Amino acid sequence: MNHAEKEVFLLGSNKLQMTLMSHFISERLTTPCSIVSTLDEISRSEDKQRLVLHEYREWHNTLSTAPDEILQECLAKNLVVLVNVPTNRGIETDALCQGVRGFVYERDSSDVLLKMIQAVFAAELWVSRNVMTEFIQRSSRKFRPEPVLTHSQGPAPLTSREMEILNGISSGRSNERIADDLCISLHTVKTHVYHIFKKINVTSRLQAANWSSRYL
Repeated sequence: MNHAEKEVFLLGSNKLQMTLMSHFISERLTTPCSIVSTLDEISRSEDKQRLVLHEYREWHNTLSTAPDEILQECLAKNLVVLVNVPTNRGIETDALCQGVRGFVYERDSSDVLLKMIQAVFAAELWVSRNVMTEFIQRSSRKFRPEPVLTHSQGPAPLTSREMEILNGISSGRSNERIADDLCISLHTVKTHVYHIFKKINVTSRLQAANWSSRYL
């Protein structure tokens, strides 16, 4: 996608900080930015990829006050990242379960902010390996995906190439990154991902990562 097809929304009570951040992102990435006060102010245009940078200190209030249908629609149709997150609060796993795609901490630099935006727009999760490991371990206690079937039971097990791609998914890499790493086309990666999801009976990359941690 080009920049015209992407849009960033900033939600937080510190208007000065939100304004400065908006100008910085617009200038450095030439991506349109808008400051909003509530989730229902976010554009619902179907032809744009939207990233919502939500101030961490306002997140609990949003969860408490936003109508369920608006909150669920926002998390389903937008890429939501929490910003200005204090360290050692241990909120990441709960937030990932809610649908958040990443975290920018109070200590992080402006360069980290820009890298996060580019990564999340490329369908990557912006989380540390420790956070991802904790999330997968917690998820594995809640969900029990079906194991790979043998030839005698039904569909064939994962091929070696599918295993490579599943490892990439488990590491949080986007389809584009996996294609580059394996020197194959993006279309080929998407086809493999489709077959992997069908074989292991999952519907999302997080569930696939959880399945990989549990069974491989």
